[in-house]
Amino acid sequence: MKYLEQKPGAFWWTRNLNCLIYFTREIAGIMLGAWAFIIVLAINANFMLNMSDHGIFTWPTATLFQYIALIASIIHSITWLHAIPKTIPLNISKKGHIIAYLILLAIWISIFWLTTSAFLSPKSYD
Repeated sequence: MKYLEQKPGAFWWTRNLNCLIYFTREIAGIMLGAWAFIIVLAINANFMLNMSDHGIFTWPTATLFQYIALIASIIHSITWLHAIPKTIPLNISKKGHIIAYLILLAIWISIFWLTTSAFLSPKSYD
């Protein structure tokens, strides 16, 4: 009964690597949610004010927040891809989990490369 009365400290999640990764992923998810909210507000402000050249996207703090959101999305994606093989209801070894993680990571990088090159490629309207 004494064990149940003890309360963990404020930084109990730093003692275990799995808890630390989980908290990092959740904080990155919160950052991505805040980034999406700011993007929606910025798009709305740009449409309402009809000032696409002088909108919120050109602010230096917005650029900094974009870089923070990029880092948060990379952390969030990598930790989710690391967690997915552990949820597979098959009996696979640790080596199998690592191989599944590497395959998922390769798929994620490939999809990222294809979408980025499609959006950033020059368009010809002939």
